[in-house]
Amino acid sequence: MVSFDQQQVASGNGTVAVSGRPPSRPHWAWVGAHGGAGVTTLSEVVPGGADFGRDFPAQAGASGLPAVVVCRSNAQGLTAARKAAAKAASFSANVLGLVVVADMPERRRPKPLAEALYLTRGAYQELWEMPWVPAWRFGEPPVPANSPRQAHQLLVDLWTALELPLPGEISQKRQGGSKEK
Repeated sequence: MVSFDQQQVASGNGTVAVSGRPPSRPHWAWVGAHGGAGVTTLSEVVPGGADFGRDFPAQAGASGLPAVVVCRSNAQGLTAARKAAAKAASFSANVLGLVVVADMPERRRPKPLAEALYLTRGAYQELWEMPWVPAWRFGEPPVPANSPRQAHQLLVDLWTALELPLPGEISQKRQGGSKEK
């Protein structure tokens, strides 16, 4: 379990550093619906959140910190995400949404998984899908430079939802008219 300090949050990497800024209090908690969901990877490529493992902020003494739940796109992951939504409701947690991380490279989701995702989507106000990233599978460290455009959009969406000024390089891209969709 992660313990919360008003100045910093312990995570797998120490404190949260936001794109050229000194370590600071996180703006949200990444919460894994299950082990291996992709929380640590997302915390490395989308600055602003802290890896809370499978604990919601209230469980770690950080009541009031919003959460983003993460799961894999397989049947067990989607089931765990529905259970995590129920758990969040029991804490009256502020959940910004769910990130579904691809569990394998595929062009079309099989019908049973598409139906499971449809059911799961109803438990969250927002849903983002993160594709399979072969570079990460083969050992390249997850960093913004080798991240898919969906990671960039997730960053923009989260920072915008929380009414935070976008990190410098992102803000410049948006002003220049090259915002990705």
